[in-house]
Amino acid sequence: MRPVKLFRRGELNTEVWNIFADNCRIPSLNWGDMTACVAALTKAEARLRRLAQRYGRGEVAAAMGATLDRTEELARRVLAEIPPGKYRFTEYFEDDYISDLPVRIALELTARGDGTIALDFAGSDPQVRAALNLPTGDNKHHPFLSMSVVNYVVTKSEAIHINAGILRCIDLVLPEASIVNASFPASCGMRFTTAMRVHDLILGALNRAMPGAVPVAGSGYWS
Repeated sequence: MRPVKLFRRGELNTEVWNIFADNCRIPSLNWGDMTACVAALTKAEARLRRLAQRYGRGEVAAAMGATLDRTEELARRVLAEIPPGKYRFTEYFEDDYISDLPVRIALELTARGDGTIALDFAGSDPQVRAALNLPTGDNKHHPFLSMSVVNYVVTKSEAIHINAGILRCIDLVLPEASIVNASFPASCGMRFTTAMRVHDLILGALNRAMPGAVPVAGSGYWS
């Protein structure tokens, strides 16, 4: 499905919900998950409105910007400690569940020495017929492809807020129509499995940059 609105002006779009309900095994569980997300967003909206009424929209917006900037500054301090250079690592799925061919995810991590890094996934395989594809939308700061770096920054920083300020320091290079940057309508129902392989992939590259400073990649087990 392309993006559609589940609610319009606060009213449930039952036609859209029925598409979900008719294509899952236990609709009530999915309904519980979905309404929990909606409730959280509604509560967040109410609290942001209350903040704006108390302090003014301008002050709230400025505070948001300052929080992001502070996080970026702290993240840069950590990432600047990675020795400048290029570090490569490769991970594989044993197969794509449809054929016997392995699926390669390749990475070149570039530490620039200025507190920013680049994660270049050129050399990763094209998108596959199975549901392993990550639809990252060519987003140059996608969180699914940066989890290991975010975890490293948070571990090495005291009292850092976990927000997009960290992602500002991580540039992604994503090949088109690939396993990590799939094009519509590629299957993507098991995309988080691929995100976890990328997690291991980045740990491998970081370990080459700083031996012993990060955990080794996991066993590749996820689901």
